[in-house]
Amino acid sequence: MKRIATVAVSALTLLSLAACGTGSVEKDDVESAVKKEFAKVITDPFKVSCDGDLKAEKGKKERCVLSDNQGQKLGVTVTVTSVKDGKAQMHFKADDKLMSQ
Repeated sequence: MKRIATVAVSALTLLSLAACGTGSVEKDDVESAVKKEFAKVITDPFKVSCDGDLKAEKGKKERCVLSDNQGQKLGVTVTVTSVKDGKAQMHFKADDKLMSQ
């Protein structure tokens, strides 16, 4: 079983999502994308919580938190790397260490 603690530096990826009409990627879509990507390396159940909608502009960032049933939390920075044809391409970077409890 892979837990959150074992992926602190394992997950970097790019993903394209359609931006909604407001020029933002909705919070639920960001959370789903983070969960989908990190589920590739975390086998234990976990939840994802992000700050809010992510503005679909290059360089915009948002923080998300992965949390598991044991109370471990790992921060993830989501960065928009480009926007083209109504799609925001994002990079996910997990923190090097678990968050303090």
